[in-house]
Amino acid sequence: MKRTVLIFSLVLLISSCKESAKVRIERDITIIPAPQQVSFFEGTFEMSEKTAVKAGNGLINSAEQLRDYLCPSTGYLLPVNKSVPGGNTIELVLMDDLSSLGEEGYKINISDKKVLISAYTEQGIFWGIQTLRQLFPHEILRKAATDNIKWSLPCADR
Repeated sequence: MKRTVLIFSLVLLISSCKESAKVRIERDITIIPAPQQVSFFEGTFEMSEKTAVKAGNGLINSAEQLRDYLCPSTGYLLPVNKSVPGGNTIELVLMDDLSSLGEEGYKINISDKKVLISAYTEQGIFWGIQTLRQLFPHEILRKAATDNIKWSLPCADR
């Protein structure tokens, strides 16, 4: 009986710790404008010099703009539409089936290997990029390379 109570107590303690961590992540992230819906998952996407930006049809300018936003503070000149061995990707994609989001709507899916920003229009991609910038540590807005920053994002669907 004591063993059952001990196991139950440990399971309860572990599950409450996981929930606390999730609440802390949600509280620490401020996005303007606030998203309609966000679901966080375990894990992080780690941007590095091995990260590549991939652009769907007609989005090369948006991909280059994203690269130009990220380069000064990170020091990473991320390649656009090139594969980088062992790297992860930030991908921009237009999708006709997202027309219900409107001209400025977008979706962001973040896994440990890929960030996908999808939208119905290029304007939606633009706003998705702005949200992505807000998800990184605030040093991402600096105009000079910043040392000792972990450029990570929480895994999420938005």
